Amino acid sequence: MEENQFNDYRFIKETVLVEEIRSALKVVSNLMAIPLFLAFWFADILFFPEMKWQFLALRLLIIPICFLTMRLVKVITNYGQAQALASAYSIATSTIINIMIGYIGDTSTAYYAGLNLVA
Repeated sequence: MEENQFNDYRFIKETVLVEEIRSALKVVSNLMAIPLFLAFWFADILFFPEMKWQFLALRLLIIPICFLTMRLVKVITNYGQAQALASAYSIATSTIINIMIGYIGDTSTAYYAGLNLVA
């Protein structure tokens, strides 16, 4: 009897955690994330106009990442899948930001702080 109660508790806890991760992913990958990410292109133009097209190309990569995440968040069913999707989304978006930071090379600018804010 105690074993069944433990398994029921574990199932409920996992279900709640999956829903929390799904909710968080829905917020960060929704259609609001795309304009927010692209709005910072104006900062690219202001701070690094010589790299504006490279940075725009990198920023446009967020669109397929968000759409794929929005699609996959609907089909995840367990905690492992939820963790994997959240990790993949975080890694993909932070990789874009880190590439941009690598192009800049100067971590003392206000622009760098803005990139970290978006990340």
